[in-house]
Amino acid sequence: MKLTILVCTLVLLSLSVLSVTGHTGPWPRQAECSEPSERGMCARIHEPVCGSDGKTYENECKLCYHNTKNKMDVKILNEGQCPAESSRR
Repeated sequence: MKLTILVCTLVLLSLSVLSVTGHTGPWPRQAECSEPSERGMCARIHEPVCGSDGKTYENECKLCYHNTKNKMDVKILNEGQCPAESSRR
């Protein structure tokens, strides 16, 4: 009985850790852009993403706007700040 509870707890813990990242596919990944994000109409949500250009963007929408505005194809390396930028602060 105790073993069953332990196994169930470990499985649930593993699933909760995996769900935090949101993206389970390969990195880098293409930003998911919508028409409003391509026009710069982004919500003020602080969910930073690290772009393949080494810059941290406030959120995925801001990265999409940057790509559209500058005719670029910056991909998302990881969720959160870029390592080089966070060490400079």
